[in-house]
Amino acid sequence: MSIKSEMMKLKAKIEACNKCGFEDNITRGLRRFGTWFENRDIIVLGEAPGVSFSDPTLNLKINAYIKAIKGNIIGKYLEYLDLSFKEIFFTNLVKCPQKGRPPDYAIKNCSKYFEKQLKLIKPKVVIPLGRVPTEYLLKSEPIMIREHTTWFKRDDRDFLIVPLYHPGFFLKQSDKSNQKEKAKRTVRSIKALIKRHSKGD
Repeated sequence: MSIKSEMMKLKAKIEACNKCGFEDNITRGLRRFGTWFENRDIIVLGEAPGVSFSDPTLNLKINAYIKAIKGNIIGKYLEYLDLSFKEIFFTNLVKCPQKGRPPDYAIKNCSKYFEKQLKLIKPKVVIPLGRVPTEYLLKSEPIMIREHTTWFKRDDRDFLIVPLYHPGFFLKQSDKSNQKEKAKRTVRSIKALIKRHSKGD
């Protein structure tokens, strides 16, 4: 079975999932599989969808979802970092919208879907945004002022992990902030690494 077929099958499972008991129609419609996935070397991993996505049909239309993201805080963050949706797969660790930190049971249930996405896409780099996705990938409680823009390689993972600040915090910083410049330089380094790798260097 092709990666596209496998991913569409997984998308259907996510949309039908009821493991956490989020029964209301809005939540059911807001489940987020992610953006387009083929030929993506970089995964950008958010925490959970925002409750501001009120169109229950967006989960069925990847292009509509991308359009919606571009207008919100995630889109502004990715634009600032010069990350295009043509070169990344953006998804969330928890697939249903949350107010505040997702509960542990939601992370546990949804992480199985994310692990399947990892297995199918086989990224070279995963960029977790903020504490929750960083903690999940590093298996330790992060100190984001230290982890921000740091490169990690775990023995149990086939990809590099490069945490960045949560977009809500990041975008509040001054444009001249050292943390913003570090993030831009880090993303450029990630792209250069992938370009060299694709050439077989």
